[in-house]
Amino acid sequence: MKRKIIGILICTLLIAAILPSQAINLNKNEELNFNYRYLYQNDALIPPDIEKAESNRGPEPGYYDTSEYMIGTIAIGIIFLESDGSIDPSTEDWIQPEKDYVMSSLGIPGGHLQWYNWWTTEDMYFHSFMVYGEVHTVNISYEPIIHPSAVTNDYWEKLYVSEAMGKLGYSTGDWMQRVRDYTNYIRDNTETLPGIYGTDWAFTVFVVDNSNDADGLFSDGYHAYAYLGGPFTVCPYLYPGPPGGPNLRDVFAHEMGHIFYATDEYNGNTDYSGYLNQPDVEGSGCIMDNLAPYISSGTRLQVGWKDTDADHKADILDTFPETTLNPYTPDPTKDKVLIYTGSSTVQPLTNNNPNGPGNDVTTNTIGGGEFRVDGGTWMYITATDGNYDEAVEPFTFTTPTLTLGVHTIEAYVSNNLGNNDPTPASDTITIKNKAVDTPLQWLYNFLENHPNLFPILQILLQWLGLL
Repeated sequence: MKRKIIGILICTLLIAAILPSQAINLNKNEELNFNYRYLYQNDALIPPDIEKAESNRGPEPGYYDTSEYMIGTIAIGIIFLESDGSIDPSTEDWIQPEKDYVMSSLGIPGGHLQWYNWWTTEDMYFHSFMVYGEVHTVNISYEPIIHPSAVTNDYWEKLYVSEAMGKLGYSTGDWMQRVRDYTNYIRDNTETLPGIYGTDWAFTVFVVDNSNDADGLFSDGYHAYAYLGGPFTVCPYLYPGPPGGPNLRDVFAHEMGHIFYATDEYNGNTDYSGYLNQPDVEGSGCIMDNLAPYISSGTRLQVGWKDTDADHKADILDTFPETTLNPYTPDPTKDKVLIYTGSSTVQPLTNNNPNGPGNDVTTNTIGGGEFRVDGGTWMYITATDGNYDEAVEPFTFTTPTLTLGVHTIEAYVSNNLGNNDPTPASDTITIKNKAVDTPLQWLYNFLENHPNLFPILQILLQWLGLL
């Protein structure tokens, strides 16, 4: 009996030891039966710092909200990791044709200002998804591909990512904070149009050279992976699958899906994720399943592509702003030309994402506003800073000359999608003549507003002997 138990243990250890190499042999010798899902088991990691993410007080995305939904503009930081041999032996060296292949696979041929990757070609409905970014080659002391991936052990990732970000000037905090600092920087400073800077979202891609590696995998048998909701993904240069199968373009598209909260559709579990908290479609045969260049209905909803009322405005952005009008003081007033102030705020849709910070955020901005007096013609409202381009915009306007009496002032704003505040803000103000400093001031004010009663009051005062 004892010998039998020992034999079982030895067999178990042997199976565990050769399983990864068997998978690689399958990769090389059994191409027709190759299971592309193998390399992507558990490739979506939870950011270890997400639990300490602060609540965002504004409607615009905050520090941890760098990829809440795939609508708008996106900045991508491409970082080629180049080992210098100072700690690990340098077994990989980037050459320009390899970099060109990476850039083309990521949809960034020539590094143009505006990039088109695979996801932008699939965005056939909202037409509001553009990608921009920058590229760096950074020398580091380590050779990432010879170490385990962060799927099983993040020790080495912490070392080489921290070093790479320090070389780029981000040396505060741990490896995750450094990447978040950089990601937020490129979101705020990427040029989208000449002289115009800033995107809605951003993430970072660390590209690992594996062209000389025997199997093209990290030492634990894993390949590319990403942190769900960002801030980064790690993608080796070559995909170790058989010829004619998925390539780096498909791998990157899969990982970018994770960046925007799309879940794997091969794990046998129906997972809910994304701002709209939508389920994936297990076994879809699409990009989040077996890397096929299609998007399942579940993935579309998880990245935010939903338009319930078919008005060509995504549900996430199809909200209405709110208008606040500050009451005019003093009231009553002798002023006949009034200067009003107020503020306008875009309203985000409630964030139902079971993953991530869960902040209610929107990329909408205020687009303009109008006011009117006593139900008359609507007139333009001016933003206090001269431009409507923020999520929160103070405003001011000056009324025409008003007559004596009571007036109702109304104001409303619209957002950049043309959605108007359905409940305009209002203020009621009384205009009176110059104050008369006597106990009968109220009587004078009354007569100014009701001059037709003056003859009657004059007869009454004469009868009482007061005139």
